Amino acid sequence: MSGGAIEADNPDSTFLKNAFPMALKIGYVSEATLFVRDLLEKKPHLLEEQRKARARWWDKQPEPADDQAQAQSRVKQQPYVYQTKS
Repeated sequence: MSGGAIEADNPDSTFLKNAFPMALKIGYVSEATLFVRDLLEKKPHLLEEQRKARARWWDKQPEPADDQAQAQSRVKQQPYVYQTKS
């Protein structure tokens, strides 16, 4: 694997030893793990693209204006939601 290897791909990592102790003892490697390792060997740039996409879509601070708009748009729920209004 190239320089951008994930910590979980290192068999000596603390992450693997703590998270999957049985897998290390029996030497099990799932098909999914083999697929991902193979994919990352063929396309090492995917890790950097994944980081960029995460930063673009997920790693953001919430906007106070959005929180305010959401709070103002709430509709008060009746105590028992299945009760019909008579």
